[in-house]
Amino acid sequence: MSGPFLRRPQEDSAGSGPVRIAMRLRMLALQIVVAGIALMILGTLSDWSGLSAAMRRLPDTAPLVDLALVIGGGLCFLQNPLDLPDRNMLRLWAGFLALVALIPVTTSGGDWMVAAALACLSLSQLLRRKNRDLAFWAGACVLLPPGVAVSGYLMGQTQFFGAMTVSAILILTGLGLAGLMRFYRHSVLVPLLADTQAGRLMRALLRVWLVLAVVAPVLAGMLAGQVHRLFPVLLALQSAALLLALVYYGGRLAGLLERARRTEKALLHDAAHDMLTGAATRKAAVDAFLGMSGREGIGLILLDIDHFKHINDQYGHPAGDHVLRELTRVMRAELRMDDVLARWGGEEFLVLARTRDEVALEALAERLRAALSGIQPLPGRVRSVTASFGAVLIDPVGEPDLATAIEAADRALYLAKRLGRNRVVLGDPLAVRTEPANTLTVASGQRSAA
Repeated sequence: MSGPFLRRPQEDSAGSGPVRIAMRLRMLALQIVVAGIALMILGTLSDWSGLSAAMRRLPDTAPLVDLALVIGGGLCFLQNPLDLPDRNMLRLWAGFLALVALIPVTTSGGDWMVAAALACLSLSQLLRRKNRDLAFWAGACVLLPPGVAVSGYLMGQTQFFGAMTVSAILILTGLGLAGLMRFYRHSVLVPLLADTQAGRLMRALLRVWLVLAVVAPVLAGMLAGQVHRLFPVLLALQSAALLLALVYYGGRLAGLLERARRTEKALLHDAAHDMLTGAATRKAAVDAFLGMSGREGIGLILLDIDHFKHINDQYGHPAGDHVLRELTRVMRAELRMDDVLARWGGEEFLVLARTRDEVALEALAERLRAALSGIQPLPGRVRSVTASFGAVLIDPVGEPDLATAIEAADRALYLAKRLGRNRVVLGDPLAVRTEPANTLTVASGQRSAA
């Protein structure tokens, strides 16, 4: 699935991290819905319609609105959160939307905001099969009307457009949160629901915000009954506490992102460089060739260490590893910054250098051959390391691909082995056509003549 939804079917199980967290939050949201419905019924059956004097001053809702809130909660309970709504559920949501459309006709004031939230809830479910991104944002809008009501209440106001009862606030908040959890694969929710350290930090910051911005002022209003007088003090405390929380959790999140950046950089480096020698990998060399081709000539040098198997057998594999590392070091000292040195396979190395001159290419190969003579398998050993070189000059035109250039250099290298090793053989110039990296499959193995 394209777009902002990151669908991975193997993760769509109740045991996966994001799904488990989403279902946990959905259960909490449904408990809030149940609490709101219970408070509504309690207020209907008795004169006790709130938890404090401030709450009792909030406006009442019409019976049709209470009925719509209860039906909306029932539909959320009936629907499987992990599945798309089937045809029967779509019919129920369409009928519920028709019921909600009657609320503005028969009521006024804050009930309109309740109707808007319930309409967004219905549209969110009806659009899930056709436009899931639009459905997600419709579901997010469900939380806006109760947010307006809570903000007005925290400012000490009870009579304003958008005011609603505590039960309506609880029910709409729970329905909005439960509805959003159906979109746990949306790109907005994936980082928040991820079972990672960054995801846990984001959820912790959200909890801090809820406590400081909502819970604390509500409790203060219930206990003191003078929330409008305490509002400046509460606002200052909230701002300071939220700023500290943002600095603390933001710093930790920034640290996580920096470590992730360094890890990614290290992984990219490891993918492009041989672990033992630090030379470029074969894929990195192919990519470099594709970047160099098409503008100027390229000198391609393929070299193979002479009698490398005997070095491993006589001195041990640590000595062979030492030779490979030293060869990389001394050859880099002879190459230019934009030349490429890659470990092509085993004891074979590849050099790519920008040049149009066969004489200059042969001179470079001879310098590299001479530089290797100072390498010894172990300190104090008289025997020095030699290598055989095959070189070809490539013009950036023509039909052959990179595999042809490697084969030509390989033939020249094999001829250098037959002529006695420790020498440079220059192959015939080639006109090479570049190909995408994934079409270049060049076989390279150890020779019996090595």
